[in-house]
Amino acid sequence: RVLGLRIGDEHGGGAISVRQAVIRWLLLGLPSILVSLAGYVPHAIGVILALLGLVWLVLLLYTMARSATRQGLQDRYAHTIVFRTPRHPA
Repeated sequence: RVLGLRIGDEHGGGAISVRQAVIRWLLLGLPSILVSLAGYVPHAIGVILALLGLVWLVLLLYTMARSATRQGLQDRYAHTIVFRTPRHPA
């Protein structure tokens, strides 16, 4: 809200469903989950998990940058879109 952004259904911009929210959360949260797990496992596996999290994050950013609508994988799979809301002067 502070940035004037809103997440909506890609077919009309309405409110997203719980299913869409869970899909977005899982795809966006995967890097942080992997990095968090990296601290609790042996060194080699931890490094691999951290690298996988980093690669996933870069992949999400790359797909957002390459999309005409700025939809990353998380938005494409959840069928959501992020858009700006009009700002009202205070």
